[in-house]
Amino acid sequence: MKTIITSFMSRIILSAIFLLLFNDISSAQSKNKEIYFIKLNDKIGTVIDSIENEQCKCVSYYDKEEYMYSALIQLPDASFVLRIMLRGNLGTRDIVLEEEDVDKLYKSALAVTSQTSAIDSVKEEELLRAMSGDTVLYKRIDYKTLKSPDYIKPGYIQRDIFGFLNAGIGLSGRLSNETSNNLPIGNLLSLGLEAGVIYKHNLVSFHYLYMTDIGILGRANYYTDYDLLLGKKIDRGSATLSFSTGVSKINYNSDLYTYGLPLQFEIMFRASHECNFSLIAYCNINSKQIFDCILLCFRFGTVKNPIVR
Repeated sequence: MKTIITSFMSRIILSAIFLLLFNDISSAQSKNKEIYFIKLNDKIGTVIDSIENEQCKCVSYYDKEEYMYSALIQLPDASFVLRIMLRGNLGTRDIVLEEEDVDKLYKSALAVTSQTSAIDSVKEEELLRAMSGDTVLYKRIDYKTLKSPDYIKPGYIQRDIFGFLNAGIGLSGRLSNETSNNLPIGNLLSLGLEAGVIYKHNLVSFHYLYMTDIGILGRANYYTDYDLLLGKKIDRGSATLSFSTGVSKINYNSDLYTYGLPLQFEIMFRASHECNFSLIAYCNINSKQIFDCILLCFRFGTVKNPIVR
């Protein structure tokens, strides 16, 4: 009896594993078949009918007697096609487009200055189903979404973890009033380096700051500041904000040292994919001498979580 029950339970477990695997495979296959219909603008919508095509001259691959309607599609491999439905049961034809062709199509569609008729969402949905086929899943996106740097193409993902390096120059100043021990006085030239890792919206970094009065009024005084920082980042369009705090060790002229509480606020701007710039406002609270700092930094590594295949 025990053997029968064990065998029965084993079969149930194996069946459950098979169903889970099959469901994952089916989901992956369905996802791989997903296509995106691209809405060009509010006048045309997603489907370019024959009347609209007469106005914008968007599609010139077929005569108007053959042309019925068309739509711009991004396929699962992130490539673009213009799918044209022909009259007389001739079915659909795909015209492969490069990104510059997609941009030209969008600009041509702007020639439609007024709607020939109100966009019927139910009818448009029927046309999209006819062009996609019953076995293919589809979504709709706007052309502006397609051109956004945050858009994730089919077959791509947004990586959760990545590293960065900051190198900056700026000015520091004293906030406390201690004048003993030959501590630096007034504004200081500051050089900063920061290396870190971002996981989703959390960041961990090591920050090194060197500050000196460069000896203009006599012997050069300097601080060296070593920080271990933990923080959060918030994405806001083309900019990213972050706030970090942690623990620091500050050396004064190699004679004195103390530990402090660092506070760092950073605004990062995207200039290119891998090289950007940021502005850092920094303050260190400690028992010897509180100081603040402003740094203009070059940032190597993406500002936002990178999109990869």
